[in-house]
Amino acid sequence: MARPLLLAAALVLPALPLSAADAELVDGFVEEKVVQGITGAVALAAAPDGRIFICEQTGALRIVKAGVLLPEPFASLDVDSRWERGLLGVALDPRFPEQPYVYLHSVPSKPYPHHRISRLTANGDVAVPGSEKILFEGEDQGMVKSPVPWGHQGGALHFGPDGKLYFGFGDQRTGAPAQALDSLLGKMLRINPDGTIPDDNPFAGKTQGAFRAIWAIGLRNPFAFAFHPVSGRMFINDVGESTWEEIDEGVAGANYGWPQSEGPTADPAFRGPIHAYGRGVGRSITGGVFYTGTQFPAVYRDKYFFMDFEDHWIHVLDPDHPETAAPFATHLLRPVDLAVGPDGCLYVLHRNAWVKDDKFTRETGFLTRIRHVPGAVSKARRVESVAIVPRGGAPLKVRTTPEGLPKLLSETGIFASLETLEPSAGILPYEVNSPLWSDGASKRRWIALPENRRIGFSARGDWSFPAATLFIKHFELGRRLETRLLVVDGSGGGYGVTYRWRADQRDAELLDSALTEKLGSQSWTYPSRADCLACHTVHSGFVLGVKTRQLNRPLGPQGNQIWDWSEKGYFITRLKESYLAGYDRLSAIGDDTAPLEARARSYLDSNCSGCHRPGGTQSRIDLRFDIPSSQQNVIDAPPSGASLEVPDARIVVPGDPLRSSLYLRMKRRHDVFKMPPLASAIPDEAALRVVEEWIRGLKK
Repeated sequence: MARPLLLAAALVLPALPLSAADAELVDGFVEEKVVQGITGAVALAAAPDGRIFICEQTGALRIVKAGVLLPEPFASLDVDSRWERGLLGVALDPRFPEQPYVYLHSVPSKPYPHHRISRLTANGDVAVPGSEKILFEGEDQGMVKSPVPWGHQGGALHFGPDGKLYFGFGDQRTGAPAQALDSLLGKMLRINPDGTIPDDNPFAGKTQGAFRAIWAIGLRNPFAFAFHPVSGRMFINDVGESTWEEIDEGVAGANYGWPQSEGPTADPAFRGPIHAYGRGVGRSITGGVFYTGTQFPAVYRDKYFFMDFEDHWIHVLDPDHPETAAPFATHLLRPVDLAVGPDGCLYVLHRNAWVKDDKFTRETGFLTRIRHVPGAVSKARRVESVAIVPRGGAPLKVRTTPEGLPKLLSETGIFASLETLEPSAGILPYEVNSPLWSDGASKRRWIALPENRRIGFSARGDWSFPAATLFIKHFELGRRLETRLLVVDGSGGGYGVTYRWRADQRDAELLDSALTEKLGSQSWTYPSRADCLACHTVHSGFVLGVKTRQLNRPLGPQGNQIWDWSEKGYFITRLKESYLAGYDRLSAIGDDTAPLEARARSYLDSNCSGCHRPGGTQSRIDLRFDIPSSQQNVIDAPPSGASLEVPDARIVVPGDPLRSSLYLRMKRRHDVFKMPPLASAIPDEAALRVVEEWIRGLKK
């Protein structure tokens, strides 16, 4: 009788009070916090009896029972928990708790850091002392040639419908071994529950020893995966490098392409993802689960829910139509895993912390439950749709939301004359000191600040712009190509759209999706709305190039552009003209009068720091101009991604650009290691010469 009583308890778990940072859900759902105080949350498993097993990275396997985080761990393992190592995954025997086996994926430190799959026997809410049985062990991670061997560990493990145990190993930030059959890195592996290796594994006849466990190859960091319990379909969530996050369909013997391929591919040698999303959508895919409960409406039955760690959301896709996914929840706190409980609710594990480094804090994680409540209304922030009215001008046909945008640029009201690109009243042109490289295109820029609103000025940091601020950027390369609009909506973000100029150059048409065309010997890609948001993110400040060090420049023979804006009343605070000389000023890459270091670092600021800065990518470097070199984590620092097969590579090696991944990736345009990852098909040769000379001149 114990099992029904426990299940009944699971259905009425008490909810803790929610904080101001709670998830925002689609209509009809509510979130309830179940427990908090979890240290380094990584993964969870829901038992049929209502208990939730949770992995703490530092080695403890915790149990949530009847809404309480039990004080005594189920088990505590001795692990190496540096960065992404530690206790990484948990799976319960398919007949649990009658068959009382709990399977764990960990990285013990002795005799050296290595992956381990082991099995413990449960006795109620604790493991039987001494019951751990080691089933499978990986290679010595210290022998791997990686700049960050404690990164990309993979971790999840689950039983498949065939009764076999599946688990994923990351590439430890190495790249190439993911394609090799004499390495376990970057793989999905499969063993029997007793630790033996099935004879029908796809590479068993080509490999020996532990390598016979390889089931699929070419993965970067398969952080999570899930099986549909009825159909048996397997989806693998593979964390991307710099462009794409992937959901791959698990197929025996498949090669998913890493590091030769990332994201959608036409290469027949690789199996492309069934769903991929770029940096405008998210930056680090984590947990996933097929919903097979009955508490949610029938429309969600058999759908796949998945989450993004860095952009804090859950999306849901139809496995039969996986090209697109719909938002389900936002404003999570670095979520890592989710599971469907026996009550049919969705249980969400929030890590609410970064990797385990010297700034790691204990007990930041928590568990929430999402359930369907008919009539519940989403509390998501709703951006008011208002027309943009430039100072001293007439209302434009552009609003703070993208719905109903005119199909033609001429209909927006932005330009008084399309022939000369003379802007309408109240729209002000501006220039920047260090332009973004756009494959040789020339650009013109304008800003429309709304009436009676002002900019929050900062001498060094990002400026803040009021809702209904409009930025216009126009591109030409031998002819007019496109005019882009970036709209600030007041929520910390906004949207961007592209108008593509017609062949007759008389007008430009609104694009609904990305488009690439040949321009003589080069190609040009017009970005989609999602592409715009890949760079213009909330984390980067949304508006990238409009700040003090970019606009602090001459205006006419004697003026200054920032001072002109101040005199026009554009800033909340009136500036002092005498301060302008003390403000930072970026230098153009071709300005031979500026110091070499200033030109190189200005270029990196304008072209790279939108992502490479706190809150940007996971690279852990900061390329903003106003950050001292000693604090940028660039000089002699190991690269965060693949080493490009360069021995002892560093982000910047003083005196040696050919061992500096920053320089090498600026040169690349043929694969996923190119930088920037979007919006450029041609290297900037002038910038490469300056950066190369700068690196050669750095003292070793």
